[in-house]
Amino acid sequence: MKSGFRTRLILTIIGLVTITAVVVAGSSLVLMERSLRNRLVEDAVDSAQFNLGTLLPAAGLPDQIDRQTLNRSELVERFLRRGTDGVWVEFDGADPYVTELALLAGPAAVSAEMRRIVSNGEVGYEFTTIGDSPVLVVGAQRPLAGPDFYFVTSTQPIEDAVNRMLVIVGIVGIVVIVGGALVARRVAATVLRPVAAAAAAAHSVTRGDLNVRIDEPVDDEFGQLMASFNEMVDSLRSTISDLEDARHREQQFVADVSHELRTPLTTLVNAVGILGDRLRVGENVTAEDMDILGLLHHDVHRFRLLVDDLLEISRLELSPEVTRTEVDLEAFLRALVSERHLGATLDAVGVGFVSTDPRAIERIVGNLLDNAVHHAPGSDVDVIARRRDGAVTVEIADRGPGVRPGEVDRIFDRFSMGDGSRHGGGGLGLAIARAHARRLGGDLMAQPREGGGLSMILRLPDWI
Repeated sequence: MKSGFRTRLILTIIGLVTITAVVVAGSSLVLMERSLRNRLVEDAVDSAQFNLGTLLPAAGLPDQIDRQTLNRSELVERFLRRGTDGVWVEFDGADPYVTELALLAGPAAVSAEMRRIVSNGEVGYEFTTIGDSPVLVVGAQRPLAGPDFYFVTSTQPIEDAVNRMLVIVGIVGIVVIVGGALVARRVAATVLRPVAAAAAAAHSVTRGDLNVRIDEPVDDEFGQLMASFNEMVDSLRSTISDLEDARHREQQFVADVSHELRTPLTTLVNAVGILGDRLRVGENVTAEDMDILGLLHHDVHRFRLLVDDLLEISRLELSPEVTRTEVDLEAFLRALVSERHLGATLDAVGVGFVSTDPRAIERIVGNLLDNAVHHAPGSDVDVIARRRDGAVTVEIADRGPGVRPGEVDRIFDRFSMGDGSRHGGGGLGLAIARAHARRLGGDLMAQPREGGGLSMILRLPDWI
């Protein structure tokens, strides 16, 4: 499941806050520990140098110091009173002198490298452990002659301070992350408020509300986006208004032209009829004259049908209101089949009554039956009516040449003449049938029939 942009923005801010807190806390702990250790080393080295450079000469010990002499001088006790936590002294060929904290120390407590530094007369230091205790060992040799002195300072206070700091940093880090999450939510809500407003406005536009506006006072790129959105909606509303006006003018023009053509067309039909009557009773009338009269009569008849269809389309577009009455659909379809296509079979048992416009149903089903007569002559035609899933369907299926799958939807276009396999007509019958179906709240669809042919399906809402 994909997360929303708001969630990703919040998580990004929290991630940045967390990374920043971890980096700052980690750096602070490392720097603090390093500073404390460096300070401890400086103090321990200074103390060792003072012990060997000042306290040891002041004790008046002989050049050769042994364990007993050192113990009687109480010099080690002075070292301990000055802050050293433990001392051990190594004599050539004798056991070392070791205080309590340094009891487990000695050769195993420090590295060979440090022992080499001390034996060369230099001061060395090393962090190590004695038992389970972390310590700092500073080693130095008595000037001019041994023995080697190792001073032990516990680093446990540093460890404790670092641990306390770690707990404090952890608590502060959690507080910072939680605060960052709250701030992230606030920032996301503030930053994305214009986006949410734009999304809501766009949704309103998709539902047909062209009066929507975005009035978020933002002086940045989002503000420019909102201004552009408002301009787009204004332009869209103006364009749609212009298109609706143009469409209305076109519909009115077609209605006016069709209406104006009816009077001269009626005169022309009557004149053709009178001319035909005179030719039939006249003398010296040839077969060619009668053929010309037949062609004229056929074209005038097609012209009249075309004008009637144009007038009907204009009425459907200009007056879409529906007057409903209850119709026994089975009986209604039976009468239509017997009138329009005697060879068709009807299956409408139990479909019952429907609340609809009977004239529209007659126009739709009648056009479809005429379509089957013209485009699939001599083939089987089935009319099937069913009521299911809150709808009433009437299917007219033939076994004619059918229509190629890619051109099925095009047969409902005005003045569409099919793909050549289904020809004839003025190209408005199916367009009128679909317009009636949609005016009734339904639709008219076409699909290739399994086994060959074409299936036209009228679907109407079940108002009963």
